[in-house]
Amino acid sequence: MKLWQKTALITGLLLIFIFFSTAVLHKEQLLKNGTPFYIELVPKDPRSKIQGDYMILNYNIPDNLQKSAMDAVVGKFVFTLNDKKVAQFLRIYNEEEPLAENEYLIYFNAYSRWRLNLGANSFFFQEGQGEKYSNAKYGELRVEKDGKPLLVGLRDENLELLGYSSGLK
Repeated sequence: MKLWQKTALITGLLLIFIFFSTAVLHKEQLLKNGTPFYIELVPKDPRSKIQGDYMILNYNIPDNLQKSAMDAVVGKFVFTLNDKKVAQFLRIYNEEEPLAENEYLIYFNAYSRWRLNLGANSFFFQEGQGEKYSNAKYGELRVEKDGKPLLVGLRDENLELLGYSSGLK
């Protein structure tokens, strides 16, 4: 292998390492500093023969906002938190309107005409644990000020932790 090829290979590997390290650090900062909240889930099917055990997360978003989001395709929802930190969706964000002190943002995209993606639409768990997670009523998330979300775990109807998202403890 020639010197320029070795240099290119090492540079490429170094760039890949920097990219992934930056992504991990960003997620760590979001876990540490992001606003914690819960989103109510609607019924789901916790199994997949191909991918193993996982749960598709369907978030309970008011019908009028879902329709508007499907028309917009991408954007941000504005929400507030009730006394239990459960998200109450208000509207689609308009950058010309300032947010109130108690309002937050979360990104969405409509990747099909039937589903909204809020950043985390599935929750993977160990094989045989489906029954435990079938009681999930809320998704626990953290969100940055600009609306980037991170799924942390699943909670039951009393907001008791059922389990953390992959890799989190």
